[in-house]
Amino acid sequence: MQACKKKLISACLLLALATYVALYAAAYTFARPAGNMLYFVYPELGVSEKTAYTFFLPAYSIHKAVCSVTGIRVGKHNLDRPEQDVSELGGV
Repeated sequence: MQACKKKLISACLLLALATYVALYAAAYTFARPAGNMLYFVYPELGVSEKTAYTFFLPAYSIHKAVCSVTGIRVGKHNLDRPEQDVSELGGV
């Protein structure tokens, strides 16, 4: 009986992880460019952009790390954009 519980818990955790990765993959695939092609924002998910960013942060961090090691270029999230001084923008 104890082994059956452990298998059920393992299967549920594996299913939850697979669902999380699939959600991240879909959100990244359908992401919109933000300002230029280096940065992106998640598609309309019914939550704020900051909430989606926080929810997907573990997968996003692993995605960036794996791609930097393999040399594959990956987009950066708009919230990772470095702060820019308004005076650098020109204009008035």
